[in-house]
Amino acid sequence: INENENFFWELASYFKGFFLKNKNLKYIIFYNVPHLPWELTLFYTAKLLNIKTLILRKTSIGGVSYISEDFRRFKKEHKFTYENNDLNIFGNESDKIKKINILKNTEFAKGQLDGIWPEIYKIRNKFWNVYTPTIAYYLSIIYYLIKPINPQTLGAKEKINLNSNFSRQRNISRFDFFQLLYNYKKKLRKLVNIDNSYPKKLDKLENLKYIFFPLHYQPEATTMPEGYYFSQQNMAIKLLSENIDDNIKIIVKDHPKQYYNDLRSYHYRDEEYLKKINEFKNVTVVSSKFDYSSLLNNATLTATISGSVSWQSLLRGIPSLVFSDTWLTDCKSVKLIHEKENIKKEINELINFNKDEVLNHVINFIEENQKYFLKTVIFSPHLRFFNYDNKIPLKNLQKHLL
Repeated sequence: INENENFFWELASYFKGFFLKNKNLKYIIFYNVPHLPWELTLFYTAKLLNIKTLILRKTSIGGVSYISEDFRRFKKEHKFTYENNDLNIFGNESDKIKKINILKNTEFAKGQLDGIWPEIYKIRNKFWNVYTPTIAYYLSIIYYLIKPINPQTLGAKEKINLNSNFSRQRNISRFDFFQLLYNYKKKLRKLVNIDNSYPKKLDKLENLKYIFFPLHYQPEATTMPEGYYFSQQNMAIKLLSENIDDNIKIIVKDHPKQYYNDLRSYHYRDEEYLKKINEFKNVTVVSSKFDYSSLLNNATLTATISGSVSWQSLLRGIPSLVFSDTWLTDCKSVKLIHEKENIKKEINELINFNKDEVLNHVINFIEENQKYFLKTVIFSPHLRFFNYDNKIPLKNLQKHLL
């Protein structure tokens, strides 16, 4: 704790001194929502010194992003007036069903498997198809003995890719590194077994009235810091369970990627995590292997901190609840949960919307807000929406940032 605190104050002091020496600096541009320690410290130091921040953020439409000032609730201020922004998502199309199909065909996560791009999924599956889980487990432990440790260079150096597993850049011996990975792998094996103990199927799902709440993979910026005080997802689920009618259930499914071998996720699940959620009133936890589409298609509502499930459900005519200020917050079929007193009222309002009304809300939202969105991307893997040609997205990003 002392090391963390010292690290924070060193960062804060450095950034403050830097800004005081460079008074001509008017803007700071973040390529994504700041979420690593140094980025968050930079962001808040800038805010304290009244230096404007611009953050690049993606929508759930492939190849479409936007620029915002903030990620915090009611402070994002993304409705800038751009010069010559020619984005026209629907083109000359006037038919409602065809407009929705355009949005479905350009849905950002379309084609992803377990929340990751197919090429990465295939590489991972090649390994698991060759070896049984037990053999893979022991092979990975042997690999840890010979795996080189990423350099943990102290201080800022040009062209150093820091290992975000150790975000304070601490030096670690090979033995400590092996022990850390071994303990994590052992814990992960237990967590996989616990997740597998929950139902992979539910009878008569189509007859249930339920809110589908798929958990985010953690750690990611989508919950920390975007979730704000709902970065702990169980808090959001607990709040919902305490404020819904008895005839409404909540079905919770963990993110499959949470059970991939990724050291960053070490402290984001424990053996009691799903069990405690399952004990909340009206909550049913299912396995991460439960078919996602069936849970989504039969839901009365969806709920998420800031995930893509909101957009996916809207395109199916299903309203959504969000616990952070997302790009969709202004859509009439989306409700931002921020006050306990209004939850029941807002849920009932959403439930009363029929499918046609929801689809109309989606189309109206896009037509009214597309002038605030840009034809660009924020990560190089997203160039798939431009046939991996970076000329157009770079040109648009440069033009509209200026």
